[in-house]
Amino acid sequence: MRRRRPPLWFEETFDRIRRFENEIFRVFDDFWRSFDISFPEIRLPPQPFRSIAVDVAETKDEVIVRADLPGFSKDEIKVKATEEAVHIEAMKKEETKEEGESYFRQERRLGAVKRVIPLPVPVIPEKAKAKFENGVLEIRLPKAEPEETKEKEIEIE
Repeated sequence: MRRRRPPLWFEETFDRIRRFENEIFRVFDDFWRSFDISFPEIRLPPQPFRSIAVDVAETKDEVIVRADLPGFSKDEIKVKATEEAVHIEAMKKEETKEEGESYFRQERRLGAVKRVIPLPVPVIPEKAKAKFENGVLEIRLPKAEPEETKEKEIEIE
């Protein structure tokens, strides 16, 4: 038995809430960064995952998913596909060291994005292909053959 997908409006609502939450975090981060003072006791909750901007298109033979992943390399991205959805996850670890005559600075940054994209029609995940070019991940998933509807005429008693 196939699992039913939640309606599209349901997922879009949560995407909007996630984007709104990210915007609030960004505003507060910008506000505290505007001071040259450090406030160690004031910390916003960490944001482990940001969302990924995607486009989903459908042709006669396939479903095409394009995801914007600027700043990531091909090796930092993981893609999984099922008959009903595509799972994209990317993680970047960055470390910077800068030395000078009278100072030393070292920074570490961890960035991660994750998204599950529901597909409009069933696909064949085993035949999916992906390519990554100029910060855009393109995934092509061939459509599954529509199931034959079984039909039987029923006699009326």
